Amino acid sequence: MILKAKAKAKGKLCITTTKEITILLATYMAMLLTNDFYSEDQKPVFVGHYWLRGKPEVQSQNIACLDYSAGKGGHQVAYRWGKGDNALIDSNFTVDSQV
Repeated sequence: MILKAKAKAKGKLCITTTKEITILLATYMAMLLTNDFYSEDQKPVFVGHYWLRGKPEVQSQNIACLDYSAGKGGHQVAYRWGKGDNALIDSNFTVDSQV
């Protein structure tokens, strides 16, 4: 996947459209889910900015997205880490209605 971006002064990357942002974020999420990038023996990581919909669920045993479109009428989502837990599980998500 090739991301088009315009270079600004001093070599900074400038994302120019919403479509480019979406591609960048989807690419990053795909990288997180590959064992070569973030293996399941590493500490849990929580991510956002993906505007997911539906019922919250873990992406792998140590990756969870907490962004379920609260800014667009979706739900505010949190994750409750249980004492003694060593892997992420769907039942630990806490969901509040949009305020």
